[in-house]
Amino acid sequence: MTAEEIQAFGRRFPANARPRNSDALAAALVEAGRLTPFQAKELLTGRQTPFVLGDYVLLDKLGAGGIWAMCSKPGIATWIASSRSR
Repeated sequence: MTAEEIQAFGRRFPANARPRNSDALAAALVEAGRLTPFQAKELLTGRQTPFVLGDYVLLDKLGAGGIWAMCSKPGIATWIASSRSR
């Protein structure tokens, strides 16, 4: 999401119901389907996990050895194995 899209997302809420912190914003983005739970968790850790790798969007980590669920186009999922583990 761009900064403008995040701002527009925040404006969808009444002023007294807007997410007040990063945890609340992440939860709202997951509920709205804009982030996966994995993406929200990674963002909140501050690790700077890249979510876009070429034409692929990182959706989830499937295993401890660095196996990732990826999406190249809406509705098309694949996976990729990484030699790096986190």
